[in-house]
Amino acid sequence: MGDKTSDFRVLTCGVPQGSILGQGSILGPLLFLLYVINIATVLLFTKYKIYCDDLQIYAHCGVNDLDRTVHNMNLDIKNLVEWTMKHGLKLNENKTQPIIISHSRLQNSIDRNNVPKITVNGVSLPYCDKVKNLGVTMTSTLGWHDAVVGTCKKVFASVHTLKRMQNCLPERIKLLLIKTLVFPHFSYCNTVTNDMTVGLANKLQRCQNYCLRFVFDLRRDERITHVYIQNSILKLADLRLFKILKLLHLTLNCGEPKYLAEKFKFISEISARETRMASSMLQIPHHRTSTYKKSFVVTACRAWNSLPYRIKSAEGRNRFAALLKEHLLEQMSAAG
Repeated sequence: MGDKTSDFRVLTCGVPQGSILGQGSILGPLLFLLYVINIATVLLFTKYKIYCDDLQIYAHCGVNDLDRTVHNMNLDIKNLVEWTMKHGLKLNENKTQPIIISHSRLQNSIDRNNVPKITVNGVSLPYCDKVKNLGVTMTSTLGWHDAVVGTCKKVFASVHTLKRMQNCLPERIKLLLIKTLVFPHFSYCNTVTNDMTVGLANKLQRCQNYCLRFVFDLRRDERITHVYIQNSILKLADLRLFKILKLLHLTLNCGEPKYLAEKFKFISEISARETRMASSMLQIPHHRTSTYKKSFVVTACRAWNSLPYRIKSAEGRNRFAALLKEHLLEQMSAAG
């Protein structure tokens, strides 16, 4: 600072906080990922997902194998604790939440009092009914009631704050504020919640309608679809479809993430008959349950196959997104 400089110091572990490389390029997160990249070497029985400093380990098993799976997971956690201590980090047991996820019928057959506990640093942790996963509330049955209720609360709180300035803000500014401050609550991770129930979907849609009624000062019983069309705003069901197809388009063109890319196959790849239609149509996975029917993979394949060829063949993400949104708005207009 000024004409004074700090002394050099050797760092044997960790990442300098606020480390920056070049104009607008942040080095810290990259260094941290490189620092923890070999964390998988100590996980012998579990799979893992890591996002910056947020780590999740998980394992699949049947109900009869639950005790053995928890035992193996505790062995991995023990190795993980030793690894973090060696690397100057700490696995915080107060921020660690175990959860058993299954169908509701299986949940009733699990006696949690007799299931071995997950242990971190010698502390036995109780199993949770719901946890937050990068801001999304997930329950033990993967239901979305808590997530939807949380979203609605955030939206209503934001709109009520804006209502204090309702009489001094023009429509254009109110719409801009709603799009900027409120609508991101609807779109965040909405590809994950595509399998929510009709009741929850309607609850969210009424919440979005409430936002636009505030902007344009509409009564509760007034029709509102024309407002969406005039302002090029997608309703939530179409918005989820829009995000799903954008992610699918990126996956098909880039092959990333690999765990998604490997689930999609064009009909031309498995058929000897080469046609333009076959090269642009995805094979829909076999599904017998309504839950899998609403999954990302099946929903994405069905939606992709229903698109006009001019949209599927569009070059570039921006061009694809523009044509897709135009197509969805046209469908909304036709439906009235």
